[in-house]
Amino acid sequence: MDDEQRRPIAILTYNVGNGLANPERLAAFLRDSDADVIGLQEINAAQAEALEEIALGAYPHRVVHGAGFDGSALLSKHPITDLDWHDLAIGRRARRATLDINGAPLRMTVAHPHPPRLRRWGIHFDKTTRQQLDMLGQLVSADPHSVLVGDFNMTMRHPIHGEFRQFGLIDAFHTVGKGRGSTFPLRPGHMKSFDHHLTWVPLPAFTRPDYIWHTTDLRTVVSWTERGVGSDRRPVFALLAWGAPPAE
Repeated sequence: MDDEQRRPIAILTYNVGNGLANPERLAAFLRDSDADVIGLQEINAAQAEALEEIALGAYPHRVVHGAGFDGSALLSKHPITDLDWHDLAIGRRARRATLDINGAPLRMTVAHPHPPRLRRWGIHFDKTTRQQLDMLGQLVSADPHSVLVGDFNMTMRHPIHGEFRQFGLIDAFHTVGKGRGSTFPLRPGHMKSFDHHLTWVPLPAFTRPDYIWHTTDLRTVVSWTERGVGSDRRPVFALLAWGAPPAE
């Protein structure tokens, strides 16, 4: 089967906020998303337990590691044929897996590097995190049909974004995203009455530190964000097709 005959892959990445996203609502949201592959960051023990109970049938192939800010998960409808780890920073292991997508291998990486720190000269990544990000870009770009998802605590203006692009990685939402694409921070705004019930109306997010990156032998069909289920982040979706974009 050539690239044009393969069905596009639905990818979802979501920082679930170390318990902020209600476990039962989160599991139902992920199950109903119908994504082929899901990468989660900051998953805690209660959220992981809910996934085992509710999302079991929808995602039979999954790996969950850690809990809290260093917790991450990979959920897949397709078999995981290979799995490895990269201890690029203490407490922030990058998970890399090869998935069998109907006979075609897809290399999937879930990462959540440490956030930048406040210095006297501004907010910057420390040396270890910079090295981790550089290594991630090199690792992912070296393999065909590779996807890198996660919370990278940076905007498109950060030099690392440009370095990833120099490695040959493509920011899915930046390519053909629908809407503003801001994912953080989702903050409580004001109370409003709907059908005689008071509820929070959240203030809008204004930046996007959450990304789906992919190699040039995949192409983004569409990418978008959704409201999510209680985290301080929005989830990011992308539909990826096999094969490079046609030459202009």
